Amino acid sequence: GKHFDDDSDEDDDDDDAPLLVDADEVSDDEESEGEPDLDAPSDDDEGGDEMRNQSTVASRIGSRQSVQTNPARQVAGVLTDEHARTANPHAGARRNQVNEPMCAMRAWREVDTKHLEMTYADLVEGPTFDTTGWEEASTNLKAMSASGVARGGEEIDMPDVPFKPSDISNFSAEDQARCEAAREKEWNNLKESETFGEERKPIKDLKAAGINVLGMGETLKVKRDGTVKDRAYVLGCCQWDSMFDLTYAPVISSSCFRFFLAIAAVYCTVFKSVDFVAAYTQSLLPTAEQVWVRFPKPWRQFDKYGNELAGKLQRSLYGLKQAGKNWYDKLSGWLINYGFKQCFSEPCLYILRVGTFFVIVGTYVDDCPFGSNCAKLLDQVIEAMIADGLRLTCEEGLYDMLGAEIMHTPDCLILHNTKYLKNVFDKYMDDITKLMDKARKKEIFNVPCLPDTAKKVREAKDNKGKIESDPMLIKMYQRLIGILLYAAVLCNPDALYSVCLLSQANHCPTPELYDCAMHVMVYLYMRGAMGIPFWRHLGDSTVRGLFQPGQDVVRALFDASWEVVRSTSGWAIFVNGSLVAYGSKRQASIALSSNAAEIMAASIACLDIVQLRNLLADFGYKQKDPSTMLGDSLGAKCLADNPVSKGLAKHIERRELYVRELTKLGVVRVYHVGTDFNLSDMFTKALGEAKLTQFRDVIMVPI
Repeated sequence: GKHFDDDSDEDDDDDDAPLLVDADEVSDDEESEGEPDLDAPSDDDEGGDEMRNQSTVASRIGSRQSVQTNPARQVAGVLTDEHARTANPHAGARRNQVNEPMCAMRAWREVDTKHLEMTYADLVEGPTFDTTGWEEASTNLKAMSASGVARGGEEIDMPDVPFKPSDISNFSAEDQARCEAAREKEWNNLKESETFGEERKPIKDLKAAGINVLGMGETLKVKRDGTVKDRAYVLGCCQWDSMFDLTYAPVISSSCFRFFLAIAAVYCTVFKSVDFVAAYTQSLLPTAEQVWVRFPKPWRQFDKYGNELAGKLQRSLYGLKQAGKNWYDKLSGWLINYGFKQCFSEPCLYILRVGTFFVIVGTYVDDCPFGSNCAKLLDQVIEAMIADGLRLTCEEGLYDMLGAEIMHTPDCLILHNTKYLKNVFDKYMDDITKLMDKARKKEIFNVPCLPDTAKKVREAKDNKGKIESDPMLIKMYQRLIGILLYAAVLCNPDALYSVCLLSQANHCPTPELYDCAMHVMVYLYMRGAMGIPFWRHLGDSTVRGLFQPGQDVVRALFDASWEVVRSTSGWAIFVNGSLVAYGSKRQASIALSSNAAEIMAASIACLDIVQLRNLLADFGYKQKDPSTMLGDSLGAKCLADNPVSKGLAKHIERRELYVRELTKLGVVRVYHVGTDFNLSDMFTKALGEAKLTQFRDVIMVPI
């Protein structure tokens, strides 16, 4: 369960952000999402003006407004300069480069490939990770992930990571009082909500009757505002199968949240952020699910004979395997009963329509962003929730969600996670400084991935089982990959390919690969604060030169790298000119030709296209025309349009030709685009600085 998100009006929405997470099970093909819609055509030998000629596209995209002439860029430019001065002294020269107006698309061909001939060893003086200093590395890791509390009689400050009640005695008297007050508040909240009811039975009698009694625990945490928060939970790991049925509880995905922002930026005029207080305890346990618990030590109860008593849960509690589902069912049921329509393709998106007015809402456990074009209608929904007994706090505006922040400008909404990355940089500053000091050329950090990284990953995988990796190195590597993966999937698409590539060696890392992962972090540090824009007007979009004009339509670009091993698929999908879905995924099989690799990538991209088209239809904006898909392979276009089944195409399986079926149904249409215009190329391979910067500046803006 989620232990720190739904407890009081003091909750921070960012507490969801997994600052320190282990990526033990991060797959090598973790994906994200993206997407734009715009205004140029493309040429098709069968008719239609879908693509313009190369010079027209170049002039349209090359005419992107500069920071000085675009109001959104003016706001962003001030914040970026301040960030560069205060947080990143190395980013001054790069910042000026990023804020320059985009050169014409024709200039994208002029890629600086000089550094591509260099290897990492040529640029860095040996690995940053000292293979002989594991004792020091182990100490640093424990300081970050363990309780962070000294075990002596010496008073220390409370750590910035969760800690146990047994650690409270090491704090000062003032901090101990704060912790005890937080524990008392949590217990009082549970009693007021009648979480345990009135029924009590001796634990020994329950055990004699074959009934499992679950233990309870507590976790405390110091929040960013300095307040101490306590969370009581049940040891759900000890539950028997008879104590629960279904457990799955969906939450809104990052791509669907970006879809929410893309729609809200165009149509919504008012926003609210709702946080439900102690959300799990607001849902009743089904009568068939009987759960008995042993109370925490300070609040244990005994009968007159001295037998310890257990309490029977009436409501869900954190830690129970079914707690998340029970809360989701309660919240979803209330929204549907009130009149909201649940989206079929995303069960955590809802829309309520009353005439020309509407309210849209997304749910992520206890955090719900609301958007509407009518303030009165939105207020009525919130008031109805409170009247029906839902305990919540409501804030005006939408400024953070999923651990990320949303900046509002006259031109667009900007999704970024600057605070999250700043906390990460602070914790890894020693490693960042060490790697930067050893680099012979600081320019290598202008790209997140160097050309020899893929080779190092393959070598590490080939040596898996032959060379035993140090357990501490594995732990630190997985932690670092988890941090970077969260940032890349949410709103840093420029780092996605690098992180997905490095995640392939999650269980067999080497010191050199740890350095490569730190290289990605240094890139994000040197790059400065950037985010994904969601444009209010299509004319302001930075990809308006790639597609024909049109609102409420789904458009996409796709690409694939062709390698002697399994290739990598990349795609970027746009709604209303804004990046909504993007991904980088290793293909399931070896492609025998570049055409096969490209058609696989197109079929994978179609999965997101179909979902987003369905979401548009659920929101009342059904797209009638096929979604344009741009790829740089003429062979892939032919395979999508025609039933070719000979030569190197005769082995391609039906699931890899999903794009052909959708073409016949009129859902998508594939067109050819030059490689220099294909933004999805950044999700398939390591690009040079010039090309990466141009692609990145099309889908991201500085803040």
